[in-house]
Amino acid sequence: MRLIDELSVRYNQQKRKLDGFDVNNLNGKDLKQVNEFTDEIKKVKAEMKKVTDEMKAYGDDPSNSEYFAFDTDGYCMTLPKTGENYSADIKNMSDEEINARFSPYNASLPTDGRDPKINKKNNLQILNSANIEKVYSNDSGLDFGKYVKGALTGNWSNAEPERKYYAALSTTTGGVIVPDVLSAQILKKIMNKSLIYKSGVPVVDMKSNNLSIAKVKNNPTGEFKAELAEATLSDAEFEAVELKSKTLYSLCKISLEMLHSATNLSEVLQNAMADAVADAIDKACIYGVDENGIKGLATYNTINTLTADAINYAQFVNAIGKIKKANGNPTVMGINADTDTTLNLLTDTTGQPLNAPRVVDSLNRVVSNNLRNDLGVATDESEALVYDPNSIILGQQVGFKFETSRSFGMNDGSVYLRIYTMLDMAVLRPEHIAYISGLK
Repeated sequence: MRLIDELSVRYNQQKRKLDGFDVNNLNGKDLKQVNEFTDEIKKVKAEMKKVTDEMKAYGDDPSNSEYFAFDTDGYCMTLPKTGENYSADIKNMSDEEINARFSPYNASLPTDGRDPKINKKNNLQILNSANIEKVYSNDSGLDFGKYVKGALTGNWSNAEPERKYYAALSTTTGGVIVPDVLSAQILKKIMNKSLIYKSGVPVVDMKSNNLSIAKVKNNPTGEFKAELAEATLSDAEFEAVELKSKTLYSLCKISLEMLHSATNLSEVLQNAMADAVADAIDKACIYGVDENGIKGLATYNTINTLTADAINYAQFVNAIGKIKKANGNPTVMGINADTDTTLNLLTDTTGQPLNAPRVVDSLNRVVSNNLRNDLGVATDESEALVYDPNSIILGQQVGFKFETSRSFGMNDGSVYLRIYTMLDMAVLRPEHIAYISGLK
């Protein structure tokens, strides 16, 4: 019932904002806001109807005609299926009080049923592998493999909860939409495999295919001055960083034989799709794709660059120092498996394992084999990254979408599962990123 609760609170917040205006005394700015709040209320009510219709399709018919009840003032109140009453005090509560009482159900929630933690300061979603299953709560215990198998073969044996979701989400075109709660299982694996997501790079919701975000070009300066003395003017200079979404797409082909007989179908499909997507995201975000694709971190000529002559901790300490000198706070160390192994085998003069310097040991050490290990003349050199995740931003116009189809593959006995998203990445503080090459 998470989505029902969420919609109720969103409706009441917009209603409360609307009630704060004197409709008989509106200026142009007020009228614009009133229209925005009214439009949002209409959208939420349409979603309420959709939820009610879908839940009825699942066979979960409410005791009365609707899931949502309203009091005499038009506020959403007691919900028949949850027993919660949201209208009691909400009319006079501030946004802070509402967020404290109903968190994570708040006005910043996206409209597709997700409720990621929101950074109120910059409106960035911090969605990661630790909270993804809380965000998309699998209360019904749905199984990804059972859902795909039932959708594509019609065999719903021991899969009644999955069948109900399928009945509500299947399309007339032969395509099958995988519900968010199951998509989240693959998304968690993607986040655990991807250096960019795992390191905590913030994600912003893009409402369209482009979004401009301000970044600092020149920092302002401050000074002490004598009484009545004229202060020296110091202007902060800002510039825009533009995110333009690019489509990442992966298609997985499954034989009918595997679909009907594999007992580990869920795990095999999830791992295959997660590996493909995580690799594509990291390679694009680290190295870039082409002039029309994502501009990778390593292609920025304004990041810190260091060259090592061996694999030890020296250049990692230097990288941290360069970032701190630029007032950055590096928290991530990205290395490949070869570098990780060599660092773990380092010993001191007595032959004991060498402890990493404290400043290096405090970093979040993320191992990713998308960081190359075949560089240099002898193709035996590796590279690494040290950075502050907040110096980078990911924009996602479309979250990860998963769909299956049985309308293709008729000639060879196969079916298809696809995953896609639309995203872009930008660097906000290049001086808070360090690239190390020559590790061997």
